[in-house]
Amino acid sequence: MTDIFTLENKIKQMIDEMKGLCQTNGLSNQASEEVVITSVFLYKFLNDKFMANMKDFANDMDMSTEKVLQDEDMLAGFYDTYPQDVAFKYEDTIECLINKVGSSDFYKLFDDALERISNYTENEEFSIDTADGGRKPLFTRVTENVEASKRNNFAKNIFGIISQDKFDFGEAFKNNFDFYSAIFEHLIKDYNVASGVYAEYFTPQAISAIIAKILVEMSPVEDKIYDVYDPSAGSGSLVLHLANALGKGSFGDRAQVYTQDISGKSSRFLRTNMLLNGLTNSLDNIIEGDTLETPANYKAAHDPSSGVKQFDYITSNPPFKMDFSSTRNMIEQKWENSELRDGIKRFLQEFLKSQIRKKNQWEYICALSNIFSGV
Repeated sequence: MTDIFTLENKIKQMIDEMKGLCQTNGLSNQASEEVVITSVFLYKFLNDKFMANMKDFANDMDMSTEKVLQDEDMLAGFYDTYPQDVAFKYEDTIECLINKVGSSDFYKLFDDALERISNYTENEEFSIDTADGGRKPLFTRVTENVEASKRNNFAKNIFGIISQDKFDFGEAFKNNFDFYSAIFEHLIKDYNVASGVYAEYFTPQAISAIIAKILVEMSPVEDKIYDVYDPSAGSGSLVLHLANALGKGSFGDRAQVYTQDISGKSSRFLRTNMLLNGLTNSLDNIIEGDTLETPANYKAAHDPSSGVKQFDYITSNPPFKMDFSSTRNMIEQKWENSELRDGIKRFLQEFLKSQIRKKNQWEYICALSNIFSGV
């Protein structure tokens, strides 16, 4: 059995080799590099999880994995047995595609597989909702991020790095949240910078763990489901550590996670983080959009008429650097009739309005507090 440190180093080595491949293909310091790295990493992780579960299922059925994969009825039974995992078909797997790596259009075969996985009905819940009602798929066509003449070699080199002969996630599935937190932090460390239009500050794992412990120890944890929320979730460090600290009850995870973030990059990171940690039941609660302008977690899912949802725990590391001056007046106008409409005043109190001006982080904090606590 591989020890945890060797396993962690193998995973980190795979990530670093992918980053090196992106560098040699001209993607360094570009947004497309992050998309490629996180997409390929997630594809590898989900592929290995699918194959590990498939082997267990085939053994239980006293069949070979090949026969299960070729039998539509058995495959449907497999999906029913593992409803929380991303569905693959054999032609989507590394095991199948590695045999076609010599093809002159191998890059198309790889991109087609990513697109198919995203479009399977069984995988609809793994898309990210947007505040305007749209959905962003699990994967996009990754080789299109490099020049056309380089795509085939790029795809072949990807499979040289993620091939199962070189590394399999099989042993990793036995590990816990702390293990995956370290892996995830390494995955995004080169993109974990306080920059960009949306001021993407990511909270360090150690700080998130301390905050989660403090929150959970403030009162006894009951055997029930807690709704936990982060209105500026980023990569999910704060809210997922809180979910982990709440632990499991007699029915499964105590935490149902709800998030929103304006950044597409952060939302992709968060989805990856949730999938790594098995929080697939909460994936449908990830919303990409401006929380202040369009809070989109409702009492009844996807139903604005049901009212904005309230929560048992709220964590947030707000984007202090972000300039809210262009939306401040619009937000106030939008919420000014909320007291008449639903009996809850959801924006700044008058004395705060007179004290707080543009670009002030407290404006953001107070607005969020009023929106979600009913002040």
